[in-house]
Amino acid sequence: MRRQIFGSDKHESEDHLRLYLKEATSQPPKVRQFLAVDLHDGAAISQAGLSIFQDLSFALLFAGGTIASARGQGAYTALVAARIAYARSIGIQHVGLFAREETSAPIVDQQGFVNCGEMQQWSLNC
Repeated sequence: MRRQIFGSDKHESEDHLRLYLKEATSQPPKVRQFLAVDLHDGAAISQAGLSIFQDLSFALLFAGGTIASARGQGAYTALVAARIAYARSIGIQHVGLFAREETSAPIVDQQGFVNCGEMQQWSLNC
């Protein structure tokens, strides 16, 4: 789905995938994935993640997106709501995210999120 949503062919390393699986299956889990499917054919149309920092009572919504053919039908909005509901159900008091101004920002604004500033990206080739 990543390629369909974000246009990336990036493949995660085996070490990264092992760590992700460990965090997703730990008790309590440190990360969760959410998936929206088309009710007619069961095809995945939208996906999103949630990183959980239980000790801080904070969760970070990440990598939410919907395939182009399913946009505008509420799947991303539903996944934002589902992640918030899950966070509340495990006692999380605050959630945050980084939203693209042209796509996600209007949706999360409608759900009550407040823009707290801009993010600067830094990188280093190693």
